[in-house]
Amino acid sequence: MKNVANTDEVRSLTNLRTTASTARVLNLTAIFDEFGQTTAYKAQPFFTISMLNRAIFIKHKLRSDEQTMFENSRTSATKILLPIDGDDLGIGAQSFFVGQIGFAGLLGQSLGMSGLSHSDDMNVLKAMDDLPSLDPFLLRERLKAVNRKPAACYFNLAQADVNGVVSFAVAEVAPLAEMMCATKELMVKYSAKLARKIILNENGLEFEPLRQAMQLDRRAFDEGMFCWKAFIYYKWRLSLLEPQLAGLARDVARRVSRLRPGHPMRPTLLEMGRRIGGALSQCHKAAMTVLDIYETAYQSMTQTGKTKDFRDFLVKAPDYFNALGHRVAGLDHSVSYWTYRFGSDFAAAPSAEEIADILADFLEILTSLPPGPALAA
Repeated sequence: MKNVANTDEVRSLTNLRTTASTARVLNLTAIFDEFGQTTAYKAQPFFTISMLNRAIFIKHKLRSDEQTMFENSRTSATKILLPIDGDDLGIGAQSFFVGQIGFAGLLGQSLGMSGLSHSDDMNVLKAMDDLPSLDPFLLRERLKAVNRKPAACYFNLAQADVNGVVSFAVAEVAPLAEMMCATKELMVKYSAKLARKIILNENGLEFEPLRQAMQLDRRAFDEGMFCWKAFIYYKWRLSLLEPQLAGLARDVARRVSRLRPGHPMRPTLLEMGRRIGGALSQCHKAAMTVLDIYETAYQSMTQTGKTKDFRDFLVKAPDYFNALGHRVAGLDHSVSYWTYRFGSDFAAAPSAEEIADILADFLEILTSLPPGPALAA
């Protein structure tokens, strides 16, 4: 267990609300501040232990000294921050990793509780740690598997991502807006309005004609809009990752080629580098296969005016979150960890052993992904 108390760490903690990405951070302190007095929040908490409902969770890239805190080799972990004062993050927080050696005891000590090893909340923590990302769509489906159904307020996009996703969504919803508007000027304004409402879960009167055309009750329609937001989000994230994938494969090959010709690990690393390029390509292709199902259903509605195909897709959409979310997270992990380790001009030169460990981690993540219904067909 560690106390987050130095100036830089506290500054990072207080800035999480505005700088943290959806996939990397789940800030339950911020969610409590915004929704803590609502009926849904009180009726459907994320955790049964109230202190955990004020915690901050971070998908964290482990430093070499932190990797020794685990029995098994890993490059990332789920970090828990328990604020000392939930109303003032500037005071600091206690921090530890899910699954680190002695984790249950450390958590119990911080919470003033015992017997947590087999509790329902511990199952939730393990489920979160199993995920490669904390994105709300992947997270919600994983929690269902451990019989936890928190309120909808826990599954919003992070503030830091909202503007980027909304901007991306404007073009995505434009074909629908065009169906509803008589002029291009109205279509442009309506696209911006629809995009923001979808991403911020404001499914008001503007969507009533679509809901009626889809013949969905209010609850089913809201679920459908949540699923549509998921596919817009994943499509946005892929659009940011795609330009970096080829560069990653090239940089892996470049670093491996620097090893002297007689180096004993050179043949192995050259083969691993070749496999990384193929794995990145296959993972991206599989993600696009799932997105193509969405595109086909959406275009069927916007090009023919018939809502049945898109309605049926939205009803089944959660079945695709696992396949799509894991692949986007796998690509993101590979790109972000490589950038984290080698992106600085001042980064220490890696040993052949370190490169081998990193590439093995990437290959394990990229080649052991769940098939999902769309990919098993």
